[in-house]
Amino acid sequence: MNKIIGFFVLLMTCQTIWAQEVIATVTVNTPKLQKANPSLFSDLESNIRGYLNERAWTDDLYEPSERIEVTLTLNIVEEITANSFKAELQIQAIRPVYNTS
Repeated sequence: MNKIIGFFVLLMTCQTIWAQEVIATVTVNTPKLQKANPSLFSDLESNIRGYLNERAWTDDLYEPSERIEVTLTLNIVEEITANSFKAELQIQAIRPVYNTS
């Protein structure tokens, strides 16, 4: 779990040079897990969403229509131990074209 959060922090801090504000939708799917606590994944989902949406990535001000729409889908594939999971991450982004509606 810490590796997943660490990956997101690393991913987002590496992009601050070219950063723009985002509107993120985050989904954590756990179709095959039966032993894991479901609240763990709902907390992960809301924490990632909050981190991406509430953080100011730049000092510039952007209108909501100018923000990059990001969809993160984290599919938990396998539970290795009680606190270790194998997962697949899909990232989709839609960026508005400058000076267009």
